[in-house]
Amino acid sequence: MRTPNHYSYVWEITGYFNALDGQPIRLEVRQDTVRSATFAATGQPVPGAPAQFPTIDGLFDFAIAMLNNHWLAAFLTDPQLGYPVRIDVAGPLDASGSDFVTQFQALP
Repeated sequence: MRTPNHYSYVWEITGYFNALDGQPIRLEVRQDTVRSATFAATGQPVPGAPAQFPTIDGLFDFAIAMLNNHWLAAFLTDPQLGYPVRIDVAGPLDASGSDFVTQFQALP
């Protein structure tokens, strides 16, 4: 997939012993940097720096790292655009979980 320079998507994680578990977050990415992160349900900003959240390219890098560690349990992509829609990680207890991507859209 050739990722556009500007896009948004909803990212959700489950597991990983993370405080954001199960809370969909809308991320806006411009020039390969996450510029805003808001809770999808409320539109309120997510605490912390937006750049701490993954870009689409960052999710590919994450999946490759998990594959190299033999922790990647599943990797599914959108059949038309090729971006990751699900990454399942089966690592140590605090490193096991899933990442989901929905509502991907290019931005002007």
